[in-house]
Amino acid sequence: MRIKINIDFSKPKPAITKHSLPSAVYINMEQQFKASLTGTEGPVTGMIRPTTFGGYEKAYQFDSIDDTLHLIIALDQDGTWQKVAGTEPYLFGWVDEMVEQIPKLHA
Repeated sequence: MRIKINIDFSKPKPAITKHSLPSAVYINMEQQFKASLTGTEGPVTGMIRPTTFGGYEKAYQFDSIDDTLHLIIALDQDGTWQKVAGTEPYLFGWVDEMVEQIPKLHA
């Protein structure tokens, strides 16, 4: 397989700034924290951070350090936290575990 790549060095590229990135891409390091979820073979360590997802006002994302687990939970209209996206398999208790840890963000 051959891939052709054309690179034009004659045009300067604008600098990437906080304001030029979509809000879902920009991550303020102060708005995330280390967390752990209980896996079938032991703890799964990762980071929880606020995110945007669909039309939900409150959503949080967990990404494991080893990049094997991704989970997004959101608060629905009834005030119940639900899994709205993520990898499978998935353990139902992870939603509750994430919700218990979210106050660390605001401590």
